[in-house]
Amino acid sequence: MKSSLLIAGAGYLGSEIAKLATTYQVTTSTKSGGNGHEACDLSSSKQVSDLAEKIPPPEVIVHCASSGRGGAEAYHAVFVKGAQNLLRTFPNSHLILTSSTSVYHQTDGSGVDETSPTFPIRETSQLLLEAEKIVL
Repeated sequence: MKSSLLIAGAGYLGSEIAKLATTYQVTTSTKSGGNGHEACDLSSSKQVSDLAEKIPPPEVIVHCASSGRGGAEAYHAVFVKGAQNLLRTFPNSHLILTSSTSVYHQTDGSGVDETSPTFPIRETSQLLLEAEKIVL
């Protein structure tokens, strides 16, 4: 039996991951659902709980939902609340959050990795960093 993978946010990145995850039983979700995706607004604890009732417990969750080019309110809903809801609903799953190098804010061409200091200036980048800390 294949391990279960939930891709929370099946936009471009999530869809590509789903294509490559051939060793997993893959479930994909988008906010509105359709086209084979489960509907789930990650910012809604009820919708994430409802999703958990429909799918096998995922061993791995890839949170790669988009803010829809929204501002701070959208980032908080999708990334911060979304990560909290996924962790609460699927406590035994390994959660992977896709983030952004914007949490580092180095603009001088220097190399950046996970050990680099974080200095996010934009509020949206600060919210991504908050979501990273929740997942860690």
